[in-house]
Amino acid sequence: DGSYSLSVATAELKADKDTVAEVSVAAKDPATGKINVAGNSQDYTVENDGTNGGSGGGTNTSGKTVALVIDPVTADNLINAAEASATNTTITGKVHGVFTAGDKVTLTVNNLSTYSATVNGLGEYSIDVKTSDLLADSDTQIEGSVTTSAGVAKAIQNYGVDTVVPNGGKALGLAIDTDTNNDGWINRKELGADTSVKVTATFDAAKAEVGDKVTFTDSATNAQQTVTLDAAAIAAGKVSASFAAPAEGVTFSVKAVLQDGAGNATPEASDSAKRDTSNFGPVDPNVDPANADKNISIEITSDL
Repeated sequence: DGSYSLSVATAELKADKDTVAEVSVAAKDPATGKINVAGNSQDYTVENDGTNGGSGGGTNTSGKTVALVIDPVTADNLINAAEASATNTTITGKVHGVFTAGDKVTLTVNNLSTYSATVNGLGEYSIDVKTSDLLADSDTQIEGSVTTSAGVAKAIQNYGVDTVVPNGGKALGLAIDTDTNNDGWINRKELGADTSVKVTATFDAAKAEVGDKVTFTDSATNAQQTVTLDAAAIAAGKVSASFAAPAEGVTFSVKAVLQDGAGNATPEASDSAKRDTSNFGPVDPNVDPANADKNISIEITSDL
């Protein structure tokens, strides 16, 4: 899921004069092989205690008693197509250490636009930033600062932008394979002895990537099957799934969506077919003339 964990010696954190942890990641795109590098930094503060300054008489090795945190811009820190359509994006964060309610936090986006807000009694702040500024920022990086009685603290929040919807933004092709003639009915011959129905979604292989996911949903039961695209699926341009066959006389309805890692999703595709596997025999039209009743009887059971 992209999470990570590193152990850092506490002594190194205390000895860091600027009390800023810088991190970077080099990630390989499985579809193109391209290496992408992203970086971030986190300001922090070293608080005095009885063993390292403070009331115990020691010294604060960093000299800094305030730190600023800028939260990820979205849940996954990637702005997708749906999120990019919003007028504003709310940026939140918190000031730690020495601060007073009303201290001012300033954020700079796109190297030009400046936004500010004051912190509450918990050190929290919330600022509405124009989404267009976030999209236009060439380095996709928010710079922030706060000034308190303890001094100035700075922070950086990197983020990503991915607004390309897979499959060119078009719905998948979706078919119930068991309905072989695609007439909207699953008959006895088509179903045979199977207890499940097969569905297939097709897509433009040039507009999908390894790691994208197709989610099939049975509309009646909400049962889902998710297929992650691999190289073979991309080459084929299709993936399939199976669901329990519907009961006699019941309509099976299915829908499918293709979604990438940033949350960009295609419009919903759907298909349906009704099961009719009854085994009625043909009516025998032959009548034995010698034994036939030449009279036609009509019985009226209700008024017209």
